[in-house]
Amino acid sequence: MGYTTEGTDALARYAFTTIGLNKVYASIRLENQASIRVAERIGMSAEGSFIKLYNDKDMEHIIYSNERG
Repeated sequence: MGYTTEGTDALARYAFTTIGLNKVYASIRLENQASIRVAERIGMSAEGSFIKLYNDKDMEHIIYSNERG
């Protein structure tokens, strides 16, 4: 795993174990394939999408989530 994957995985574990969340979410731009790979590598799955105004442009974002396992 790379640093980004390790850090993202650690944050998700922190959210589950320390904060006590049951589910975590990530909003990722459709074009950001590197972030999509990281989310999938730590066990997140696509749940839906939405259009977000970003820098005065409508951009599609995918919602990824992971539940406490």
